[in-house]
Amino acid sequence: MRVNSDNEKETSWNPLTATVSVRDGCFRGRSTGRTKTSAGRRNVILCSELNQALIAFTSNEKRENGNFLFQSKNGLPLKTIHTTLPNGPTRP
Repeated sequence: MRVNSDNEKETSWNPLTATVSVRDGCFRGRSTGRTKTSAGRRNVILCSELNQALIAFTSNEKRENGNFLFQSKNGLPLKTIHTTLPNGPTRP
């Protein structure tokens, strides 16, 4: 997800409207350029507390428009890490 991207094909967070525009998916750490289904392409409204936290985070981390919201030190998107809980999944 990028910060306030102008590219209509990328998933982007807009701090002014407090929305995330989902426009593409990710598979094995790479953008697919599309969502899995047409229903996946959507706008998600964020609560004001989350939006404010992201604004503070991007200001503190000096993220500019078009940058990845969560990125490594060299500007690449973070990789997904899968972990297993020590006792395995819990059941109700």
